[in-house]
Amino acid sequence: MTMVIVGTGIIVFGAWAALKMISMVLLRTNETVRDTRRMLFYGQDGISDKEVLIWIIFITVVYVLIELGVRVYVGSHAIAEGRGHGSGRLYLVFTMMLIFAGSLAVLLDAYVVLVNLVGGGVSEGELTRRDAGTSLVIDLTSLVMTIEMMVAAFRVKKHKKEIRKTEAGNAA
Repeated sequence: MTMVIVGTGIIVFGAWAALKMISMVLLRTNETVRDTRRMLFYGQDGISDKEVLIWIIFITVVYVLIELGVRVYVGSHAIAEGRGHGSGRLYLVFTMMLIFAGSLAVLLDAYVVLVNLVGGGVSEGELTRRDAGTSLVIDLTSLVMTIEMMVAAFRVKKHKKEIRKTEAGNAA
């Protein structure tokens, strides 16, 4: 039952990750274009803000599709495993990748929260401070749930192996 619940949660948190990424780009379009221009296109005057925005949107869409694809794959295989169907091991590799990416997201969120608390904020406004804290809590929850799914998957696989050994011993 745990695998079904956390598999569903992983898919739902994929929607959160997509919404977070899209909102970061669309709700702060001017800042995003300005910061991207400064970081990636410094000194290149031939590139317009519209072209920079098109690249940002393209990269965001690709990232969101990959994120959702991996989370749906992992979540659906965890649900299948929880319902007693075999699901292979590839989804566990993708789960490790989600754990790594989730760890990085939590560290980045924690950094932003600390900068906001100690240094007076990366950018002004109470909304930014609350967004960083909310993002930290949700990303941490997603990370813990993904780790829980990984542990449950190994327990299920171990339990299935023990059952096969017992059945083989009884058949002999």
